Amino acid sequence: MTTKLFKLNDEILNNFIDSFYYDFKLDDVLSTFSNYKIDKKDTNLSIEVKVPGFDSSTIDLELDFTPITVLSVYTIGEKRNEYVTIPIPNPENYSLSEIDANIKNGLLKITVPCKKPQKEEPIKIKVK
Repeated sequence: MTTKLFKLNDEILNNFIDSFYYDFKLDDVLSTFSNYKIDKKDTNLSIEVKVPGFDSSTIDLELDFTPITVLSVYTIGEKRNEYVTIPIPNPENYSLSEIDANIKNGLLKITVPCKKPQKEEPIKIKVK
């Protein structure tokens, strides 16, 4: 009987957790509880990072490809500190070498352009 009760409680807990994740998008939860916001648009990925008190001379960006593609924001003062690490979803869809960033009034805006779709031409195959 204890096993059934435990199993019932386990199911209730799993249902509660599942309903929480279905009610909220993970991106919304992340951006609510963190200092950055990601917005996927048709032409780019727009990232906004709150960096109050910093400017272009005290912010450093770094793109890392292992084990997942992440964009790290570092603050530069007496020493270089990691401020936030932002995972780039589906990096193969973006032109990572064309990332643009600017900062104004404590808001770092990062734009990652989408790759332009390549139209593949049909290939003729010779039948022998």
